[in-house]
Amino acid sequence: MKKSLTQRGLPMVCMMIVMLGMYFLSMFVAPGAVTFALSAFALTIILITALARVNDINIKLTGIRWGARRLGLLMTAAGAAGVILLGDEPPAWKDTMLHLGVALTWFTTPNMPPWWKWISGKEVPNPEMQGEG
Repeated sequence: MKKSLTQRGLPMVCMMIVMLGMYFLSMFVAPGAVTFALSAFALTIILITALARVNDINIKLTGIRWGARRLGLLMTAAGAAGVILLGDEPPAWKDTMLHLGVALTWFTTPNMPPWWKWISGKEVPNPEMQGEG
């Protein structure tokens, strides 16, 4: 069944307004506490999600694919932690928007349980990652 224009268009218009707001904000507000706070929030979501995804991969799953996935997720978590803890200057607006975009993408992944239930381990997202698929 096709979604109506209101169901599709309204969220898109809201996101466009948010993006334009951030763009205009970036014209008048220099990188500083605002960009650091927004990036730290987004990077914390990325850090927690990457660690939870590594934890979801069953230890019995071996091979290049699973090793590369573990390494990539660990590098993502380490990178997020490094930017939060070791950043010597506030992130630029373009970096902040990238961090928020990645966090929103991971936060709203389709066919996954709600993020807060999944990271707590109460719901298993993918049987293949548990060695059952």
